[in-house]
Amino acid sequence: MQILDEFEARVLLPYPALADKIRTMLQAKQAGQTSAPERMA
Repeated sequence: MQILDEFEARVLLPYPALADKIRTMLQAKQAGQTSAPERMA
């Protein structure tokens, strides 16, 4: 396991891009434009 400081985490983890994708998905869900397959088990 690697312990990162704040700067290293910011460089390595794409939080802004992740937040953008989550926002896009939530907007699509709110508009009724999402679907997902049924769970297998």
